[in-house]
Amino acid sequence: MLLSIAALSADETIHVSFCNPGHLPDASVRRAEASLSAVFHRVGVEVVQAKCGSGPVSEEAVSRHWFTIRLRADQPPSTPSPASLDMLGRAFVGPQGGYMADVYYRVVQSLAARTGADADAVIGCVMAHELGHLLLGPGHVPDGIMRASWSAVDLEAIRRRWLVFNRAQNAGIRRELRG
Repeated sequence: MLLSIAALSADETIHVSFCNPGHLPDASVRRAEASLSAVFHRVGVEVVQAKCGSGPVSEEAVSRHWFTIRLRADQPPSTPSPASLDMLGRAFVGPQGGYMADVYYRVVQSLAARTGADADAVIGCVMAHELGHLLLGPGHVPDGIMRASWSAVDLEAIRRRWLVFNRAQNAGIRRELRG
C-alpha cells in the first residue's frame, strides 16, 4: 500500500525501457524493477516501465527523461573491486547527459551469493545508482546509493529498503526532471 500512495503523490516521472539481452528470469526482472521504483518513489519520482526499444534514443531520450537499462549476463569491461559499482553497472554519460546504462546481473548475483544479500533487490539498486548517474552526472559521494562501492552495511540497507539517494541528490534529481 505504501508504494501505491507514493505513486499517487509522485511529482515527476521518468520512463525506463528494460532490455534483457542476458535473459534474467522475468520474476527477477519484476522484483528488481520494484526495488528500483521504491528507491525513486522516495524522491517523489514515478518510474514508468516500458519494453525494450519502445522509447526515443540519443538527445531526444535525454530531454524527454526516457532511459534504457540493459540487463547483461557478461562481465563488465573492467573489474576494480568486488563491491565496486563500476563492476556491477555502468552509465553512459556524455557532455549532453545520458540515456543508457548497463547492469551486469551475474556479477550482482555473485556478490549477493557471497554476502547473503537479495540479488534482485541489489540489481534494482544498481539500476537506481546508474539512473542516478544519468540524471546527476558522473561522480560518487560518501553516503547513500551513489557511493562508489557498497559495504555489508549498505547491502543490509538494501534488504531493508533503506539505501536511497541523499538529500542533495533528491534535490538534484527533481531539479533535473523539472529543468
